[in-house]
Amino acid sequence: PYSNALFREAAIEWLIATDQLIQALDHPHFKRMIDIAACATKGVKIPTCKATHKHIIKLFKKKTLITCA
Repeated sequence: PYSNALFREAAIEWLIATDQLIQALDHPHFKRMIDIAACATKGVKIPTCKATHKHIIKLFKKKTLITCA
């Protein structure tokens, strides 16, 4: 079950394991991601690296088309 202590421990482990700056926890996008995940009723499905890469390329191409038009 959730507890603030467990979340703090997981957040610190994530910071260390991924070599993030401590300030990453204060970043608005990180907080938004956590707020969204907190609403999940059946856990969170984390996309694969391949799916994430594909989506980023799609967003990049879409943004490039908009700025070049």
